[in-house]
Amino acid sequence: TCALPISGNALDPDAGIQIDKPQGGKVNIILDMSMFDLFELCKARYNMRYNMNRSVPMAKKSTALDSGGLAHEGLDVYYTKLKEGIQYADRMQACLMKIRQVSSDPDQCNLGTDEIARVLSAIEECCEFWRFEDEMMIIHEVERPFLYVLYEDDDVRILISGKIDLLVDIPALGRSTGYKNIPIDHKTFSRDFEVPRLSNQFQNY
Repeated sequence: TCALPISGNALDPDAGIQIDKPQGGKVNIILDMSMFDLFELCKARYNMRYNMNRSVPMAKKSTALDSGGLAHEGLDVYYTKLKEGIQYADRMQACLMKIRQVSSDPDQCNLGTDEIARVLSAIEECCEFWRFEDEMMIIHEVERPFLYVLYEDDDVRILISGKIDLLVDIPALGRSTGYKNIPIDHKTFSRDFEVPRLSNQFQNY
């Protein structure tokens, strides 16, 4: 079994799966989908990581997770600059600089020189490949956190929290259909495989 964290009256969206029991009020349960996935996968791992605060040391963090985190840091800067109307060369330079900055901090990154170079190359190629489509998008939010009520009755309220990498409008071109408020999630992987579209994270979007 695994105990879920019980807070005071203030809910913390970063707590993953949290139960709040205010006096005289209804029970609040707040869920973060990526953390809830881990809870479903292995309650012991969830307990070690989020209740006992015993995460894997940076030196033993998987290359895939480290690379993904590094890519997200750079793309956050890239799309923020794009939203601000910054030209491609300048936003690309800022993106790569952010990746180099984070990768040089041993508390944030444990990748070797070759892995860092691979991330830099992949991000640069990705941004160049999608440059035209990206510049056509109307970007509303970058790394936007959210919290909403999924279910509520007289006794309990269930809230879902998360963070959207990008929230955009995609204008129609020619006979194509335009789309509004489209969430975009950045994923990195070193091999080709089917994306689990029924994951809690994607269903939450």
